[in-house]
Amino acid sequence: MKIFGSDFDNTLLVDDKISVEDKTAIESFRSKGNYFGIITGRTIGSIITELMIHDLECDFIVAGNGAFLADGKGSSYYSKYINKDDAYELREYLDQVKPNSYILHDGYNIARKVYSEDFKIGQSQKTHTIEQILENDVGGFFINVGSIEKAAQLVNHMAHLFPNVEIHQNLSYVDITAAGVNKANGIQKLSNLIKSDDIWVIGDAENDMSMLASYNSFAVSWADEKVKNEAEFIVSSVSEGIKVVDAYGSKSIDG
Repeated sequence: MKIFGSDFDNTLLVDDKISVEDKTAIESFRSKGNYFGIITGRTIGSIITELMIHDLECDFIVAGNGAFLADGKGSSYYSKYINKDDAYELREYLDQVKPNSYILHDGYNIARKVYSEDFKIGQSQKTHTIEQILENDVGGFFINVGSIEKAAQLVNHMAHLFPNVEIHQNLSYVDITAAGVNKANGIQKLSNLIKSDDIWVIGDAENDMSMLASYNSFAVSWADEKVKNEAEFIVSSVSEGIKVVDAYGSKSIDG
């Protein structure tokens, strides 16, 4: 059995659409007994909403950049939360620096704080209040700063102030998770659960680099060069990547 995991935004979902070619390839891949899933910075709840909108099924979801693992219906297998004191300090910091906006989440549910401009993605998911999320376990923050350059600056600044969390750049966004969280570690937990190490992944951004470096990997052709450098193949779509996977009989391109 092969596992194929795809980043969501700007990899599988491009211009707010999942192509017919990608959906057909995913369906064919799964029909052979393989597992297809989403590996994303988003919450499980957000991805479940998107799957319904785009009429797509999957077998697993690695969400929150690896902090959460669920089956294709959203039932949880694993979760890792931010320390509550750190969450409150992060909220105070964001109130001071005032990015465009941020999302606070518990792995499923979200709350939005808009200072000047809201997120363009994830608008289909129901929103709670910041206080409601803080009352329970906190999965992380998604911070919208408006440009790749500003996101890089914020990552560098926050790294010195918040050593107890993981800070991920995701194009013009900054994602905050519990320490030790990344997509590669999330996939490892999936591999341990499914008992398969024949794993292939595809992505487009810096928060995908850990998994691209750790597994058989693809970068989409529009990714930044440093992201492409971590991948073994450059492809134009998820469906093209699945065709390559189908062509290999062994678990690794090195095997």
